[in-house]
Amino acid sequence: MRNYNNVFWTKILMIMAIMIFAGVNVLRAQDGWEVKTFEEAGITIEIPFDLEKADLPLPDDVKKYILEMQTYNHDDEEVSLFLNHIRYNDDVAANVDGAAEGAINNMKITEGIADFSSKISKTTCSSKSARIIEGSLILNGRKAGFMGIIITDGAHLWQVLTNFFSGEKNEKMAERIINSVIIGNNNNQNR
Repeated sequence: MRNYNNVFWTKILMIMAIMIFAGVNVLRAQDGWEVKTFEEAGITIEIPFDLEKADLPLPDDVKKYILEMQTYNHDDEEVSLFLNHIRYNDDVAANVDGAAEGAINNMKITEGIADFSSKISKTTCSSKSARIIEGSLILNGRKAGFMGIIITDGAHLWQVLTNFFSGEKNEKMAERIINSVIIGNNNNQNR
């Protein structure tokens, strides 16, 4: 009789664990957010929309330094997301500070931008050197912001950049996306 009870309770606990796990997945699906892994790029993020694979045209003098590159994006009226992974030739080390400054400088010179302010913060992501970039601007007369994370590891560079029109919902969405980034097969919290 005692053996039967142990088997019974073990099965009940297993069923409860499965139900709890399924419940978490249902909650995730109900708020529209999903954890997505882009294996080719070696990155996992949590997003409320699908990303499309994109081609990023590069000048020939830049292409010769790149072994592979994956680019994905999502573009809508309120929030845009750009995800990029570059693997440079082995003799090129990715520069996290140069990439962060380059991303900000490219935004500054975009047509229709005014009142641009930005900040770069040092951090780590999945035990790799990283920079958070964030700021505000006026885009075609409308208040907007951006937030991104740039990560490097040897010859690898990852960028996840969000642009959004101002508003608490959009700002929280961008923050949630950036805070969810995990590089590689790391199942632990990224920071």
